Amino acid sequence: FFRTVDAYLHKSQEGDSLIGVHCTHGLNRTGYFICRYMSLRMGFTPTEAISAFEDARGYKIERQPYINDIEPSSLQHMEYQSPLGGYSYDEYQINN
Repeated sequence: FFRTVDAYLHKSQEGDSLIGVHCTHGLNRTGYFICRYMSLRMGFTPTEAISAFEDARGYKIERQPYINDIEPSSLQHMEYQSPLGGYSYDEYQINN
């Protein structure tokens, strides 16, 4: 996707060219690819890219895993409790 868009934009230097991107419903996967492109290639922050897409499209991206991937910082603040409870690697380390 990125290479195709990059190549197209490189060929159309005038800046008024349009690119059509569509998936089954034109919302979640379409939004994901466009927002990733905007944040990685166009200098938008992930939040700005998502907001601009949702404003232009008129609908929100509904799939939280797509949003989490676009905004990786949102994953850094998630609490996680291991199913192993109090397991510690140090307790089972073998000393040579």
